[in-house]
Amino acid sequence: MLIQLIGFIALLFVILSFQKNKRNEILFFIVIAQVLFAIHFGLLGAYTAMSANIIAVFRGIVYIKRKERIFLYIFILLFLISGYVTWEGYRSILPVVAMVVETIGFWLHNTKYIRIINLIPRPMWLSYNIMAGSIAGIVCEFFVLGSLIVGMMRFDRKTPSHSP
Repeated sequence: MLIQLIGFIALLFVILSFQKNKRNEILFFIVIAQVLFAIHFGLLGAYTAMSANIIAVFRGIVYIKRKERIFLYIFILLFLISGYVTWEGYRSILPVVAMVVETIGFWLHNTKYIRIINLIPRPMWLSYNIMAGSIAGIVCEFFVLGSLIVGMMRFDRKTPSHSP
């Protein structure tokens, strides 16, 4: 129960993140969620997801502070290496690809595109969470999807122009 509770607390921070309309605020809440998810997945024995979330914590911190493109490539490489080192069979491909896509998405500065690109990893994380037995992770993906859609509706829709 404690393992799943940690995941559900992480879920709360993920939901809050996509309700922000500033890149650094999104990243701040994502970093907190990824610390908690790293602990959650480590306790589940899902080491590819644990290592991916640990790397993602550093990615978020660096992305908040630095803008150099080299960091984009460094983090993509680190996710690929972590997938190789923590190989759990073919299921390890899912969080690695998901994190590579998220790394590209979070690199962007336009929050609209951050939300759009973050739709892509959802099925990958959902599948991995099912295989890893992460109830919190499964629920998280549905809430993240909903949160992304709500964020898109709140911030990304063009408001129709009103003519007199």
